[in-house]
Amino acid sequence: MSGNSTPEFDVFAIGHAIVDEEYCVEDHFLTRLGIQRAERTLIDFDRRQQLLVALNAEGDRVYQAGGGSAANSIVTAQQLGARCHFACKVANDEAGRFFHADLAQSGIDLPNAALAKGHTGRCLVMITPDAERTMNTYTGITDELDMPYVELDKLRRSRWLYLESYLITTDTAHQTTLAALQAAHDANIPVVVNFADPGIVRFFKPQLTTLFASRPVEVLICNHEEALAWADTTELETAITVLGKLARHLIITEGADGAHVITAEGRVTVPAPKVTPVNTTGAGDTFAGGILYGLAKGWDLPRAAELACRCAARKVEMNGARLPAEEVALLHPPGHA
Repeated sequence: MSGNSTPEFDVFAIGHAIVDEEYCVEDHFLTRLGIQRAERTLIDFDRRQQLLVALNAEGDRVYQAGGGSAANSIVTAQQLGARCHFACKVANDEAGRFFHADLAQSGIDLPNAALAKGHTGRCLVMITPDAERTMNTYTGITDELDMPYVELDKLRRSRWLYLESYLITTDTAHQTTLAALQAAHDANIPVVVNFADPGIVRFFKPQLTTLFASRPVEVLICNHEEALAWADTTELETAITVLGKLARHLIITEGADGAHVITAEGRVTVPAPKVTPVNTTGAGDTFAGGILYGLAKGWDLPRAAELACRCAARKVEMNGARLPAEEVALLHPPGHA
């Protein structure tokens, strides 16, 4: 599994650009405000403002950082030692400038296009005492991702293309994603797709199918729930058979039970370290970042999944959607092969 032999970037990722604002709340807060617990709900700007007022009055804000599924994964991969570019669109507002500075500080290359007019996407992450996450997301201008923000010349100088599922939910970003996918196929750059959200699989399956229409991708990452939802089954073995038509290699995560890696050589279950969860936000994104790093270094997938499980397990022991760089360094010290 290898792409460009002399790449400038190990991973070229495309995804939502969202600023995460994380709060600790009680369950009754969610009930009173009519918030669906443990779900990711899309909201408009006015609803976001309403919730923000309530959260600032009653919640305890513990974290603010640039977010979005692919962005979180890319930060992990970069901190582990991969060279990454992130194609995204944010507005020229406080949140957009914060997002750009946050990723640039991590060493990630960003689009040369100017910050856009409009509102940057924001995600209100509400953590209840059981460590469960509930997300209300205003996507803002990230849904309007267009080609000036996806530099195909940089893609062609990359080893891997990484796609999350969220961008297929709006026409502009969906078409931009398909254009990048085709460019990767034309340049023989292998592709990793992460389903990233069970709701996207349930409600946007026709749009997701377009990512696999011309040929299977190299690697598909999903969790147990997403796998069953895609195959419309209650049996994991059936889901594996169905998903095998989409990708040459499958990785199905099982939370605290680790991950299944399914390749042409067979199936390996990689265990996860046993930890006491504090906050599950970003665990799947962190896992994907570990996989991307392993792919960038030419590892086999079981080895990449072992690192990815360790990174994800450490993440759930901490608040925030990303591991701090110093924690990543402890998991995989700089200079290690």
